[in-house]
Amino acid sequence: MTGNVVQFRRGQDDIPQSTYGALAESNVTALEALLSEVRRTYAHVLWLEDYVSKLPESSVFSGQTFHPVQVEEWERTGKYPQPDSIAWMLAVEQAKKLGVVQAKKPQVDLGVQQLLKERQHLVYVSTQAIRVGIALDEIELAKQHGELLVQAMTRFATSVGLDPTDKNVVRAMLEALDNTTELST
Repeated sequence: MTGNVVQFRRGQDDIPQSTYGALAESNVTALEALLSEVRRTYAHVLWLEDYVSKLPESSVFSGQTFHPVQVEEWERTGKYPQPDSIAWMLAVEQAKKLGVVQAKKPQVDLGVQQLLKERQHLVYVSTQAIRVGIALDEIELAKQHGELLVQAMTRFATSVGLDPTDKNVVRAMLEALDNTTELST
């Protein structure tokens, strides 16, 4: 990965900027920065999952008010209606019939919203890291194949009594490589 160093620069106001997990003054490869972002995002997702798991169920989706009888039933069965589902709409209508005034539309807790966004970001950066890794693997494989081909050609030239450093032999090997490359594309 040498030669592919990404240098992040400071802004005009000389405040370090962060991009893909690397501070602005860091010299990191693009892959290192991307992997750092995957690790940071994964840690953030884990923290948010822990945070959301500790929220009382009544605060995960806030905004609708239900009758205590309804809430008691849901707590007893462990089955809460999900917002925007038919069960939710029926529960709202039942609450109205029981005299509960509905003030506003339900809102998903900000922690839950952020968790969903971070999960999407984790999928995105993981996908990018996988693509970069696959591309790097393909480049390394192509380099290895090229090295093996040159070694094989050099050994062949030597085995038939040719000098692999002779200009005419080198030219003939390069022409053979060019012909092989043209055939493979």
